[in-house]
Amino acid sequence: MGTKTTIIIFVLYPISIGGTKMEISPVFTVLGIINTVISVIACPIIAGYKNRSVVGWIFGGLFLGLIGLIIVACLPRKD
Repeated sequence: MGTKTTIIIFVLYPISIGGTKMEISPVFTVLGIINTVISVIACPIIAGYKNRSVVGWIFGGLFLGLIGLIIVACLPRKD
């Protein structure tokens, strides 16, 4: 059996691949934080206009990011 290498990437921590140390660029970290902040703000606003759970979509924006924003934007209005 071959050796499996599992790489777990944490946003703020360096990772190791084959003995060499790679660091995640600070630009990607900043872009990820900006994406999360925009999603956490925009998801509940859109959810409120569509009569959806605002608190639920705060967490949806936090955990799903841009995908959560797309999902809440595509949901139909709840009457």
